Amino acid sequence: MFRVRKPQKETLGDADFIGRLEDLLAEDFFGRRVTPDEKGRVPFRDMIRHGIEVARGFGFRTERDLASFILHMVRINPEFHLQPTIRSILQDTSLDPAVRREKLLTDVTDADWDAAAKMTDADDYWDRHLPEPLARN
Repeated sequence: MFRVRKPQKETLGDADFIGRLEDLLAEDFFGRRVTPDEKGRVPFRDMIRHGIEVARGFGFRTERDLASFILHMVRINPEFHLQPTIRSILQDTSLDPAVRREKLLTDVTDADWDAAAKMTDADDYWDRHLPEPLARN
């Protein structure tokens, strides 16, 4: 009998999750439903895979927690988690990951989010962390 270990389960589940999150990001990016060709213009899958690694570093495991974290990386700033208030919440392992996710919505000020949005140049960040640099128009 074969046993599927936790890392293997995560990898198997990631493919479906990545596909669904890719659809969400693409529709958000283009502002409408998109074709597979249009989706291929932006490396959403690579961005999501990278985001999963970063989010798991903070102990996030559920699809809801991972999706929330990745959406912050893409919509706000890929290094939003380096903003001091946000980082302190994310690193507070005495709290369940779902509680930390909620605290991001309740305990972070607008000024903190504004600072998070300026943590790094997003294009430069993704160029450093993706297998292929972002295409620029």
